Amino acid sequence: MIGIQSYIAQTTANNPTILEGDWIITDTKAYEKNTPKTGDLVTFTKEDGQLFMYRIVGLPKDTISLKDNIVSINNKLSKSKFIADRNIEGINFSELEETFPNGHSHRIYKSKEEFDDGMMNMNDFVVPTDSIFYWAIAEIMRLTADI
Repeated sequence: MIGIQSYIAQTTANNPTILEGDWIITDTKAYEKNTPKTGDLVTFTKEDGQLFMYRIVGLPKDTISLKDNIVSINNKLSKSKFIADRNIEGINFSELEETFPNGHSHRIYKSKEEFDDGMMNMNDFVVPTDSIFYWAIAEIMRLTADI
């Protein structure tokens, strides 16, 4: 049996893949019997009641790092392939296809503007055995329940 919940995207964090106002339908029981995989998008409710969506980057015991904005999982670099230049809401981006070491591919949008958000580099982080690591850089999205 599946549990279905629909949401409305409240932010532009995943433009142009998911636009503000888009409807997102999730299977709330998907991981009751299955383990999430690297690259999956998951939705959940935080303690304060806000709904969020994240991309899974690491599973228990994985070592995650970020060097020059390139994700490394267990000392294996992700690869990216240029797709196109885009302008989203007046900001110039490069659209890339990022492929994690496990083969999962997804689109990412890298700003061409010069800025340092403090997230270009991250030292090795080992995912705790009772956790999974969520990718929060440009993947976080606040949702509202469609009630």
